Amino acid sequence: MEEFLQDPYAIAAYIKQAEKKTPIKLYLKGNFKGIEFEGVKAFGDDHSKIIFGDVSKIDAILENYKDCIEDTVLEYDRRNSAIPLLDTTHIKARIEPGSFIREFVNIKTVVI
Repeated sequence: MEEFLQDPYAIAAYIKQAEKKTPIKLYLKGNFKGIEFEGVKAFGDDHSKIIFGDVSKIDAILENYKDCIEDTVLEYDRRNSAIPLLDTTHIKARIEPGSFIREFVNIKTVVI
């Protein structure tokens, strides 16, 4: 993997070939009794949902269930992204709000 990170052509090829994703977090208010949301992670009850999924699945939900939806809030922070963000929850370094750190990055301890 280290060699991959040192070669800009390999990085560019990886990005070009990677599946592009637009992850969405969708908050819904409405009447969802008996509705199962397929292909996404959905949490909540019959009247409110928090749904995580790719934009294509979220768009389908918004269109297919528009008569059941009273209100929505949609959050996303990237579009057609090839490299996922790094899970920084257990990194022992200060990471400022708004920073975007991608997978394959190695962050040393107590780095700022």
